[in-house]
Amino acid sequence: VLLSDDGKTYFYSADAKAIMEYIPESGKERIIVPNAENVKSVAKSAETGDELYYSSSNGLFSADPASGESELVCPVATEGERDLGKLWNPKGICVVDGKLWVVDADNSDKVNSINAVQEFDLESAAFTDFAITTNSKAVNRLTEKASDIAISGDKIYALDGERIVVINGADKDPDERSYNRINIGSGADEFAVYGDYLAYS
Repeated sequence: VLLSDDGKTYFYSADAKAIMEYIPESGKERIIVPNAENVKSVAKSAETGDELYYSSSNGLFSADPASGESELVCPVATEGERDLGKLWNPKGICVVDGKLWVVDADNSDKVNSINAVQEFDLESAAFTDFAITTNSKAVNRLTEKASDIAISGDKIYALDGERIVVINGADKDPDERSYNRINIGSGADEFAVYGDYLAYS
């Protein structure tokens, strides 16, 4: 479920295989992106206008709610060396400052798996060379439990099992960003951030 900054609520219906918009005034919902299968996450930002983005088992897509048409932004890799800059199992996504942030949680091979939060440029669909991964010993190190991502203000929050890794200054150059962790004490499956509040289940 995505509560967009335009006041609209979007969600994926597995039954309808579509991204839906919930209309609070009428309590009704309508299909805005049909034929969307295996959607993992939906993202939107005021800076991208009406355009929606979503991740699925096939890759990252942009969608126009007015026409219902989708366009592949970045496909899921099916072969080659497991490395950053490719997507293997995109899950949570969010949009900030012209960039698309993706949690890529590939656990198919524990030795060569990719578990990372990667940043892609929306205009070029290219990897920006910025990522936080399981390979670092720093405070921003992820585990293999990374699953979702959210944004509030200039902070990006990555849900990582029993903790949340916070990237401060997501709208800044990578060398100006800082990091901290929020320990939540138990594993979480879903979470949301708004202002100074964080909710998880």
